[in-house]
Amino acid sequence: MDIIIVGLGNKGDKYQFNRHNIGRFFLERLITNQPADFQFPDFWQDSKKFLAKEIGGEIGNKKVAIFLPETMMNLSGRSVRKILDFYGRDNLLLVVHDDLDLTLGQMRLSFGSGSGGHKGVESINKELANKNYYRLRLGIGRPDDKDLNYNKDIRDFVLDDFNPEEKDKVESLFADFCSCLEVLIKEGPQSAMNIFNSSNRL
Repeated sequence: MDIIIVGLGNKGDKYQFNRHNIGRFFLERLITNQPADFQFPDFWQDSKKFLAKEIGGEIGNKKVAIFLPETMMNLSGRSVRKILDFYGRDNLLLVVHDDLDLTLGQMRLSFGSGSGGHKGVESINKELANKNYYRLRLGIGRPDDKDLNYNKDIRDFVLDDFNPEEKDKVESLFADFCSCLEVLIKEGPQSAMNIFNSSNRL
């Protein structure tokens, strides 16, 4: 295997379109709407061994495995550790997840950075005992200070679905996500960072 991609989120239909599940949802959508040069089957396999749904295929000349942990978000590291224990830690690992500190529509690719308080990332860092992997952070923004629906607990915000007014930005972010993933796999993470982390895209 050349590249391992993990999409973080909570399992179950009621969480599917939550802001917190955007990493998992975007990967599910990518497989459903594959670009021409993505070669994956059209179905996921349930893997008890990895505590995840998995799918394997090729993009260009690279072998890629995509996993969606079936633990809850805060226990994602258990699944990721099992995956890397099997495939080896010399594979490029990319974790895709939501980020409150990026506004909706923004995206940043990083390596070895702190968790930013993200519980799923904290779980992975703990289980792997390092931060030596790439993260594709998808901005979901924070609620407006005047929004009384979320002024008590940020968890209510991340566990809520995107509202209709946010649809266009989510669609634009998904397009950037697909493009970034393709560049990362075909040309390498540094090329993807140079293009998609540029200041004019943030």
